[in-house]
Amino acid sequence: MKLREIIFSVLTFSTLVSCVSESNTSGAINLNATPTTEKDLKEIVETKEYVSFEDSLIFDAEDQIISHVTNVCMSDSNLFVLDDKGLIASFDNKTGKLKRAVNKKGHGNGEYANPSSLSAANGYLYVLDVPNFVVQYDENLNYVRKISLAMSFPAFDLQKTKDGFVAFCFYAPDGAVKVFDDDGNLLKSYSCNENKIPSMLVTNNVIVRTDNGIFIIDAMSDTLYELKNDELTPLFGLSDVPADSDSENLEMKMYSCYPFENKVFTFYFSNNYLKGQIYDLTTHKSVSGLLGLVPSFMKNGKFYGFYPNAKDENKYILMRHKINE
Repeated sequence: MKLREIIFSVLTFSTLVSCVSESNTSGAINLNATPTTEKDLKEIVETKEYVSFEDSLIFDAEDQIISHVTNVCMSDSNLFVLDDKGLIASFDNKTGKLKRAVNKKGHGNGEYANPSSLSAANGYLYVLDVPNFVVQYDENLNYVRKISLAMSFPAFDLQKTKDGFVAFCFYAPDGAVKVFDDDGNLLKSYSCNENKIPSMLVTNNVIVRTDNGIFIIDAMSDTLYELKNDELTPLFGLSDVPADSDSENLEMKMYSCYPFENKVFTFYFSNNYLKGQIYDLTTHKSVSGLLGLVPSFMKNGKFYGFYPNAKDENKYILMRHKINE
């Protein structure tokens, strides 16, 4: 089947989204599970009344060896994948076919030493090169320029905005959330971590860009913030969830969040399982119950998941899901 509009990012641990444990029927994701097939994933989702499967597309890496996938982003025409060896691959987002793959490890022009995350916008791909560089390429992975971010602490995640960049820097004393212009000049810093100890497992999907704006997932306080009108405002926290909403709520550690309308699709770890629930932002109560689905991104009210294919290690499955209300 063909997807006309595809946009998503992959979770750092791609095998986490593989299947539901046989010993756990509540919808949690077993961290020790193996990748599943498209049929298995569809059946998991369709057993839940609140979320249902809508469409899918296979991405084929052909003979290109892609190691552990750490980040994915999408432009109007391409899907870009980053793996833990520093390889960046681009795919046609209409057919799933591989277009080009490069590995430019180094410190020169067009190279990157420690690529952490990808962001696509305005016909360009932006690669965060830790500690504080952004390498810009065009849609064909041709080098454009290298931007130095004006800050002392290393960036952990980055997203391109209309006029510049938003970066997240753990432990920065002047604020973890930093806003830059297009040339890397620091415009403003925001503090949100309350000097707490971060969760043990943190992904590089800290900054979430949705149809509604820019959101920050702070693992130090297990809180989701919204960056809007030059203000950073707490939107949802796991500590806000009523005790009767999850019997293990004291052990919950935030993994990722996707806000939409007056709700938030939240994923958290509890007793070695990755669990997902949709919460009402007013009451902070679950409106969905536990869901056996971990989406990678959302667009136009639809959720997208990117999963490894158990039958072919060079292929990946993109699935689109809709909310049933």
